[in-house]
Amino acid sequence: MPKKNKSDRRKMAEYKKTMRRAIKEAGPHGKNVARDAAKETAGYAHDAFIKNDMGLAADYYEMAAWTYELAGPLKYWKEIRKYSGMAKDIRNYRPRDEGGLVSKIGEVSALVGAVFLIFMLSANPTLTGKVIGGIDASTFSIFSTVLIVGIIVFLLIRKVKKR
Repeated sequence: MPKKNKSDRRKMAEYKKTMRRAIKEAGPHGKNVARDAAKETAGYAHDAFIKNDMGLAADYYEMAAWTYELAGPLKYWKEIRKYSGMAKDIRNYRPRDEGGLVSKIGEVSALVGAVFLIFMLSANPTLTGKVIGGIDASTFSIFSTVLIVGIIVFLLIRKVKKR
């Protein structure tokens, strides 16, 4: 679970202090005020979740659970458990790896095969000084270097897109 920074803790402490004050000022209706505030906070959390702002959604769900505790831990235990669980799940979520082991092995073997083929072909004209397919050794080594760089750039771009 990622650590919360100090500003998150300060915001939560400020929220708790404000809610306690509002409940105290409401007098006998304080529990109803807490319940209504918790419902509203859960609504904000849902909106943040829909907008894909997971950090804010987790914070709001945590606040909703805490506010339901103020409203009555025995009466609203289901809501408390639900919202605290949602906050925990959001904070612990890790996206799945899109490619499995087979695709990783395939990518690595294709890359190794391509690099081996390029080095094998580029070594031949350099060592013997002969021309292969009408291309001299220097042109072929430049071509193979550009091809290797192209493969590496392609794989890096593909890796960045997966994130």
